[in-house]
Amino acid sequence: MMPGSNGLKNCYLLGPMGCGKTTVGRRVARMMNRIFIDTDEALVNLTGLDIPQWFKTRGENDFRRAEKTVLYHVCGLRGVVAALGGGAVLDEENRKMLAQSGVRVSLFFPAPVLARRLEHAECRPLLADGNNEAERIRLLDELISRRRPFYEEADLTLRFGYDVDPDCVSEMIVSYLSGRS
Repeated sequence: MMPGSNGLKNCYLLGPMGCGKTTVGRRVARMMNRIFIDTDEALVNLTGLDIPQWFKTRGENDFRRAEKTVLYHVCGLRGVVAALGGGAVLDEENRKMLAQSGVRVSLFFPAPVLARRLEHAECRPLLADGNNEAERIRLLDELISRRRPFYEEADLTLRFGYDVDPDCVSEMIVSYLSGRS
């Protein structure tokens, strides 16, 4: 199924880093026979800069501007499943584009679960100062509390108190999306 070839709304996966947007998004896309896009991966592929490099050499503001451009193009497609960077919701225009062009699904896990998932992740510039699990939890709590109001604007919010099988999460999302068509 090609983007733009149908009237299907996009499905946007939102949430903090480590919540499984990419893993779940790939599965949802496969289950629904849709194309999957990870906006962070798309940005890296378009520019040749990985995200930590971008933050270090150009800064977060420049990254957010480029992210907005990628998001604009993704929102112009139809019927795709897209995993967004955790901070994409910080921009009001981004939130409006998402609301108008698709179904927004937020994934929430407690900071300790996310910290464990991200323990060995080297490509998370906003956690660069988290030298131990307690510090990563603190940094994640700060990020989540700043972004929570925007994540909660989603059409569907899935909250989990513990680690959950991505297939289970994917099935919940597919069930929700199927009920909307």
